[in-house]
Amino acid sequence: MAKFSYSDIEDAFLWVGSAMYGMNSATLGIDSGQIIYQSEMSDLDLPVADENFNSERHVEIPHKNNLGLGKELVFEFVDEYLPSAYDLVWNIFSKKGAYRRYKALLERNGVLQAWYDYENSHTERKIREWCEKNGVELEEELVEKAVKYFSQEHLCSQAVLMAFAPQLGLEIQIAAKIAAPFGAGIGRLGYTCGAVSGALMVIGLKYGHESADNVETKELTFELTREFLKEFKSRNNHLLCRGLLERDISKPEELELARSEGLFETRCPKFVRDAAEIVEEILNKE
Repeated sequence: MAKFSYSDIEDAFLWVGSAMYGMNSATLGIDSGQIIYQSEMSDLDLPVADENFNSERHVEIPHKNNLGLGKELVFEFVDEYLPSAYDLVWNIFSKKGAYRRYKALLERNGVLQAWYDYENSHTERKIREWCEKNGVELEEELVEKAVKYFSQEHLCSQAVLMAFAPQLGLEIQIAAKIAAPFGAGIGRLGYTCGAVSGALMVIGLKYGHESADNVETKELTFELTREFLKEFKSRNNHLLCRGLLERDISKPEELELARSEGLFETRCPKFVRDAAEIVEEILNKE
């Protein structure tokens, strides 16, 4: 049985949901790993399945509405984040062009990014649940996901924790909130690198002790923490943000220098990648 990358499944899911219900479809070949796209719009040039595709097991990618990710998710979000606008949103979705006007409303109320995080988190959870239920085996690409989150302007601490959160039972938007204070060396003070802090949170989520008298688990967590720190320092010579960047970003003039030199774009992605790689190796040891 073939393994699929999560990103490929997500792309297929987005393809199916990008048109009116029933217009686009995507079929997975469970044995070959092929994903075949089809559309009722005949002018599209889509890949054709090979001769073995029809003889293997298939599963159809669901539309987002079948997973509760359409209007149902909208109203769940509004009920939690903008309850005073619930009736207004209901009215918006009774007419055409609803999503455009809905997002404009969220932007005016300062919760548009919260919606994107909420939607992404629930979408990933639902897709993973669907894959498990339908026997679709996924390859994990957590390191690339962490780097991608960082490229989308999430903090280094957020990027690492957000990448690993779903497989450890934590919602992505909650992970983003938890990790937020630790970015830029904790509150932009240049202390412990945010990517390091995010990775240590991952270790805590996986191995941390809940009971105060669980000495064995506590010692394991400390051991893995030291292992992570040793490897990260061996790769980068420092654990502190100010050492890694060679700029003390707690000082306005040094922060401006770091920005003008492009250090956050040139150096920090490597620190995020290293932190994610090391913690993934630790998680995969068991």
